[in-house]
Amino acid sequence: MSISLFSQVTFDFKNSQDALGWVKAGGASDASIVSDGLAISWNGSGDAKPKITHQNLNVDASLYKIFAITVINDSDEVERVRALHFKANTGTDPLSSAGTNTRYTFFNVSKGPSKTYYFDLTNAQWKNYDYGGDSETDFDHMSVVLADNNNGGFAIASSEGGFIIEKIEFLEEVPSTPRSDFTFDSASDTEGFVGANGVSLSQPVAGTLQVTIDGSNKYPNLTQSGLYAVDGTANKGLRIKIINDSPKNKITFVSPSGAAEYASVFNIPANDPITVQTIDFDLSNLTNWTGEQNGYKLQFIEEADNGEGGVAITESAGTIHVQQIMFTSTYLGVDENVAASVGLYPNPVSTTLNITADSEVATVEIYNVVGSKVIAQVGGNTVDVSELASGVYIVQVKLMSGGVRSEKILKD
Repeated sequence: MSISLFSQVTFDFKNSQDALGWVKAGGASDASIVSDGLAISWNGSGDAKPKITHQNLNVDASLYKIFAITVINDSDEVERVRALHFKANTGTDPLSSAGTNTRYTFFNVSKGPSKTYYFDLTNAQWKNYDYGGDSETDFDHMSVVLADNNNGGFAIASSEGGFIIEKIEFLEEVPSTPRSDFTFDSASDTEGFVGANGVSLSQPVAGTLQVTIDGSNKYPNLTQSGLYAVDGTANKGLRIKIINDSPKNKITFVSPSGAAEYASVFNIPANDPITVQTIDFDLSNLTNWTGEQNGYKLQFIEEADNGEGGVAITESAGTIHVQQIMFTSTYLGVDENVAASVGLYPNPVSTTLNITADSEVATVEIYNVVGSKVIAQVGGNTVDVSELASGVYIVQVKLMSGGVRSEKILKD
């Protein structure tokens, strides 16, 4: 019997009261130990890139794929952290910060008290390597860079700030806690969710997670950082409750495992600052939504007709108030009577898709796997799909009686 004594590499600045080999670099004016950990400061004299760096981590990159950082962010400008590491496959100088030698991953951080963020470092460049400066084959050279999301997502522009790193860990996996219902009851707990692609989070009142979208990206999203995991095999439905005070009219759920798969809900009422909307997602068609999942995301998208029969995705700003994110065993939006009364055939289909229903068909819309609308028609019991490329599509049939049926089809 073998016993593993070490399951992580930990730099606990708060408890050790030591910098543990990390030193200031870039635009950092200081990196020193305070009671809560390793404090990074900068002088605010212009386009600074404050960071800390380590040249002898001794991390086994083949084993430790998760980068975890616990921070206290008291800065008004630090909104993003970059984990910058040497390209073990193609880099030529481990000590160089040049883009040809380094690869970075990033995640958004919010202002506030102590919080832990997790990021998956799995990539072809995150691997052990030999370097003449030491005698070991492991991963040694890495930097942690502070960034301002409003300044091109790169550099701190002006003000001084307070940013303390309590702990950095390299883990085999995210230590997730099972959880399927998020209600944001505490006004100081985002329950593991972080914003990305121009999204910042706040909680002005208990019971609501305020998602503020700055309009800098077409696909702003809300991501579960990995703090909590849900059983994808047992939970095939997702219900969210929101107030949509934004132009966004589509929400896409992105499954994190393997090749990206999506489930989208379209035509969501936009720019309504009062109404609480209940939106249901059917996850049963996602082939990779199985087992423990903890990196899923919700994308908030604005779609419009591009004037040429297609769809344009717009960069737009606004606020979405999320009141609940709840995974369920089945898709709660399905009216079983409607589902049973609507039929689509043949499937796979080559030229003409036939629709049978107990009620008159109001509209038929067909979407590709990334959520773009490719066909829309009013009424009818047949749809010409001959011009569609081969692949998987989602057909949404709305009945005059008010029922809705969504089903995946395969175009030959």
